[in-house]
Amino acid sequence: MKKDGFVKRNEKLLIILIFLIVGIGTASYLIGSGTININNFFSIVQPDVELDPENQDSSYYLTLDISPNNICEGDTIQGEVKSNMPYAICTLFGDTGTGFRAIENFELLGNGGYTENRVISASGTVIFRVVCADRELNGKVSNDEQLVSVVCVDPDAPSRNSLC
Repeated sequence: MKKDGFVKRNEKLLIILIFLIVGIGTASYLIGSGTININNFFSIVQPDVELDPENQDSSYYLTLDISPNNICEGDTIQGEVKSNMPYAICTLFGDTGTGFRAIENFELLGNGGYTENRVISASGTVIFRVVCADRELNGKVSNDEQLVSVVCVDPDAPSRNSLC
């Protein structure tokens, strides 16, 4: 019997093809499941403001508060920004362990504040930071705030408030 059939002639090529298919399938699963993607938490945007943390305007203050910090997936959080920069342009950044990425751009109100509520539909840990700048691009970087979201087995259970 001859060993020069199609499979025998292309054995190395077929092995490489199988590895490629398995690799692409694994990468698609990891990206789709959110294992390696911050997009499960929020959309990624182009930042309106980027500022070197070492080059900040000392006359400004900027604080970020995320509450609650420990939640079950599907809960609502509130983010609040306080500053003495009325109508400043701001960018919210998030880091899931791969570096900070711009999540949302917004403008502070005339009193220097901004509040937003959002339902979190993913589990994991994110560290948030806000960068704001006035019209002359003098700015400030906020404190970091950590959010931990977990999958809760029974959202109606009394233990929900203590993170399931």
